[in-house]
Amino acid sequence: MNSQLAHIASSQAFAALLTQCASENKLLLADFYADWCGPCRAFSPHFEQLSQQYHSKGFVFVKVNADTCKELCQEEFVTGLPTFKLYRNKECLATVVGANLAKLRSVLDKYGIQPCVLEIRAFTNEKLKLDACKALIKILESLLSESQTDIHSINTELDEFKQLIAFVPGCLDCLLSVGFKQFENRLELPVRSIDREHVRELLTQLNSISEHPSCPLANLSSHPEPQESLYARLTSYRPIVALCLDPEAQAMARSLIPTDELIREAAEKSGCAPSDVDPRAFLHQLIRWFKADFFRWAGEFTCETCGTKMVNCGSPAPTKTESEGLAGSVELYACSVDPMHPRRRFARFNDPKTLLQTRLGRCGEWAICLTLCLTAVRRPFSTGDKPWFPGCRLVVDWTDHVWCEVWLEDKLRPGKQRWVHCDPGGEVDQPLLYECGWGKKLTYVFAYTVPPPSIEWDLPGAYRAVDVQEVTWRYTKDFVQIGSRRTSISEARLTDYLLRFHGEATQMWQEAHVVTDSVLGVNQHPFTLASIAIELASFLTPPRTPTERLPGRKTGPLEWRRARGELGAEDPDLEQQDDVQEEKPVWRGRNLILEPTEEEFRQGMFYLRYNSALDIYQRPFGKPKLVAPNVQDHVVYSKSDPQTLIKDAEKAGLKGWRTLVTRWRNIARKVEQDWHMVYLAREDDSPADRDGVIEWHLRVDRQEYEIGKVSLFANMVCHSEDAAAHLVLCNSAIAEVGGDGVCVRLTPGSNPLFDLVDFKGARQLCLQGRLWTKGDEGVITNNSSAWQQAQFFRQKDNDCGIWSLEWKVEIIRKSDVEK
Repeated sequence: MNSQLAHIASSQAFAALLTQCASENKLLLADFYADWCGPCRAFSPHFEQLSQQYHSKGFVFVKVNADTCKELCQEEFVTGLPTFKLYRNKECLATVVGANLAKLRSVLDKYGIQPCVLEIRAFTNEKLKLDACKALIKILESLLSESQTDIHSINTELDEFKQLIAFVPGCLDCLLSVGFKQFENRLELPVRSIDREHVRELLTQLNSISEHPSCPLANLSSHPEPQESLYARLTSYRPIVALCLDPEAQAMARSLIPTDELIREAAEKSGCAPSDVDPRAFLHQLIRWFKADFFRWAGEFTCETCGTKMVNCGSPAPTKTESEGLAGSVELYACSVDPMHPRRRFARFNDPKTLLQTRLGRCGEWAICLTLCLTAVRRPFSTGDKPWFPGCRLVVDWTDHVWCEVWLEDKLRPGKQRWVHCDPGGEVDQPLLYECGWGKKLTYVFAYTVPPPSIEWDLPGAYRAVDVQEVTWRYTKDFVQIGSRRTSISEARLTDYLLRFHGEATQMWQEAHVVTDSVLGVNQHPFTLASIAIELASFLTPPRTPTERLPGRKTGPLEWRRARGELGAEDPDLEQQDDVQEEKPVWRGRNLILEPTEEEFRQGMFYLRYNSALDIYQRPFGKPKLVAPNVQDHVVYSKSDPQTLIKDAEKAGLKGWRTLVTRWRNIARKVEQDWHMVYLAREDDSPADRDGVIEWHLRVDRQEYEIGKVSLFANMVCHSEDAAAHLVLCNSAIAEVGGDGVCVRLTPGSNPLFDLVDFKGARQLCLQGRLWTKGDEGVITNNSSAWQQAQFFRQKDNDCGIWSLEWKVEIIRKSDVEK
């Protein structure tokens, strides 16, 4: 998410940056502009977007104010605005006059460093990188000296090739880019087909790596003009937040959020009717769904070939597709056992719409995607289709965390609104969580307000409607200590920047007639200068110290959290902290009782099946249009187009594993992005000693019918000796082996239950699934990954015609039994 865009304030600063870029073999693109220039203002967001797309490709982007740097403009022969100049080795390579995006992009593409060279430069092992460059340079130089009739061949079985060319990212691509073809144990290239100019350009760029070993670009705070650099960092998030207004992205988000289901859960939790659910109750359920069922944490990656943990081996340049998703950087992972196994690219996307599709990331991606979801979600019971949350924010902590805020009614002051903290990890309205719980030493925290819906998001300069508010003081109780850490910029200069942002945003809000916006409601939104001032006044008094100890960080791998020192300010032992802080899981659900439909009674069969990949149920005998001579005929229907199956399930109220469950506790659906598997398991980071339970209850509610034969199939998996799972089927209201009634147990690896006669004559059944961790003589070893080692209904994420749970219950007339 960090942009490389900076502002230059003097000729000396520009000369220093040119020297630095030359020493690091970077290309410098300067935008000479003026605040009064209309085309300059209109092109500014495009320039910022280009900086995000190209900064990882060897470019450094800067802006030069022509009014404050007149001497520099004369030195660089700037005669019109805007003017864009590209420099390499302190020399100007190209000049583009005017706001011509296509021409500027073509210049960047022409002079940009080859992607394969960028990958090599990004490799973190300096010795291997330099050795690989020397080997490549030797090969390329030999190509230029070969006779035009020879075939150049490279033995890929040699140790030098495996340990250098094949291991360092980008090296093999360099050879392929000049025309080498891959065979089983060699690379071959007819020398006569060589593009010698391309080879020479590669040699120039590879030699630059050897001559200038990697030296990371100076941090913005250490730039000769740190104040201006901080301003650039502050503005870099505004275009990203403005994307949350994209109607297409909002529509996509609404199509993915199970709003009706979340409202029902909020109503059950609050003990009210669905139409009476308040935004705060809905917010809790939305964040729970986002964390448990939708977005995935990008922790460790495993090799798809051998399952070994992968290691980070560099930061290659984003591809064209990744750049379109505003990937600020890319992490490359390689198998730690065999470097020839396929690598894994992890692009750090910043585009909210792209994140709706990938659903993978760390705190930055989580918060950006959640901000879009919070902005998009609508009240289904409101005639005006009003948003649940009139205001939403992305909050950026400069000690490396990102979260959200929403505009809600103040519980202590009914009728008054305020900004409420909400973390993608699940915590709501706990602003001191990071300082008092995680133990963070905060410095600067800034909130970026998503503009009101009346702002046209795709207009040039729409990002200026994103207000920037410093909210540090909401998240700390120790003003004195945090003040001593704030050394990046003078308070007066920071205030000046923020006033500039407030002025830009409020002016656009007024021009868009936000005050009369019927969607937001009069005086019930934060888009006024008065609201900004009231919020600032609230920061004059430090927040109260929490009466209860706040928890440490819950998201991310344990060792990663421990390395960051975020397990807790007072108790570094996460296991002990969890025991104190976390409440035991409670039963959830609507206590739904499944009953046969008229058609199921007519056909004498209740058949329920579930596909975890699509997250849908089917009741093939439930409706006349699905009638078939026997159960097997329904398999054809199950192989329909996945989207058709999902739409049919949504219409029938069968979308989502919770829809037909009677009750559950500590159960969540998991999607493994790496292994492409889907299943039900315990909730993320559940302690090993907490089980997960799920139940379905069936009742034959007609006196003239009873249950006949029963069949049950389920795919259950346990990945460790301590992991345990089973399904228990009983003819009583509670599934308990050894209890009242008849019970039959199904375990991982056991044969399916087929045509059981044990339940003949019963009129109710309870199917209960349980996941747990076994202990040695009652002592359970705490394993941080135990929660996902026992799984229900595991299957491939593209298995649309396979049902990982099938439950068939014969329904017979009592009169037929008597005969």
